[in-house]
Amino acid sequence: MLTSPIDPSVGLVEQLDLAPLRKGALDGLRFTVKDNIDLAGYKTSYGSPAWRDGHLAPFHNALCVDQLLAAGARCVGKVVADEFTYSLDGESFYFGTPRNAKAPDRVPGGSSSGSAASVANGVADFSLCTDAGGSIRVPASLCGLWGMRPSLHRISEAGVLPFQPSVSTVGVLADRFEVLDAAMRVLLNSPASQMPSPRRIFVVQDALDISDSAVRDQVGIVLARISTCDAPSARTGCFRHSRDRFCLAGQTNRCVSRGNNATTISASICRIRG
Repeated sequence: MLTSPIDPSVGLVEQLDLAPLRKGALDGLRFTVKDNIDLAGYKTSYGSPAWRDGHLAPFHNALCVDQLLAAGARCVGKVVADEFTYSLDGESFYFGTPRNAKAPDRVPGGSSSGSAASVANGVADFSLCTDAGGSIRVPASLCGLWGMRPSLHRISEAGVLPFQPSVSTVGVLADRFEVLDAAMRVLLNSPASQMPSPRRIFVVQDALDISDSAVRDQVGIVLARISTCDAPSARTGCFRHSRDRFCLAGQTNRCVSRGNNATTISASICRIRG
């Protein structure tokens, strides 16, 4: 896998510089666009050169792209997608496999592989992409990023080629939580609101039992910090949340949140098996 100073992600289909339409909540942020989302004047390949060559370039941006440009973000590129967005591996026979910055010898995950690689390698602050069966969630996990697949059709899909129209939806991959939050609020057209208090947290014990020891150890640490009683099947604890930090408070309650609007909430942890 060869990288260059211009594209260390090996994920760009086209390098672009589309200026923001106006100032807004995303001022100073750069984003890339998965190659199943239309950009005016640039052919959309859908991960397939045959598809790209058989279709005209779109006349308009996808609506979700215009939302981001109108909020102050700058588009810096169109990025690789698995062919017809049909894979969770992230390998592309035609465009090459984008680089997983956290594990360069491993796949980045797909089908939003170029999106994840462009963010993880510092080409962009966030990427606009799609998810049907894990195409945001899997790359986010493999590349160590923040990702969100919102409720179905919650974001406009005008100008988007979905893998499965009945389940595909537009979402975002980002390098930081605050960037994910800002971009998603623009796309969802959603004002700031108080986070609802979770009442129960479910741990799927079957999955935990077959996971790697490193994963089990980290989950155990988190659950121990949440827990404040010794009941084996349901433990209560507290979270503390703010705009700039999310942390867990254990028995010593030493976790301090830096925000002004922090709230403490209670939840029970339930271990379940299939």
